[in-house]
Amino acid sequence: MKLNIMLDKGAYTPMRAHGADGGADLFSPVDSIVYPGCVTTINTGVHMEIPYGYAGEIMSKSGPIRGSGIFTTGLVDSGYTGCIGVT
Repeated sequence: MKLNIMLDKGAYTPMRAHGADGGADLFSPVDSIVYPGCVTTINTGVHMEIPYGYAGEIMSKSGPIRGSGIFTTGLVDSGYTGCIGVT
């Protein structure tokens, strides 16, 4: 299934690190600091046209979260047209 992806200026195209990966990595075009005990949403600059009846899932990968204590998930419905943010 091919997705239409639109990028804000300076945003990065989501990409798989390895051919067998089940999902694509998201990157932020802006540097951010998240202080201990705080929660923030980081803009990725990525907009995706998800087909009707489908959804996109945002989830933490096991390697980067090991020892950080940061776990996050999110669901992007097909009707959402805004920028994807990661909390």
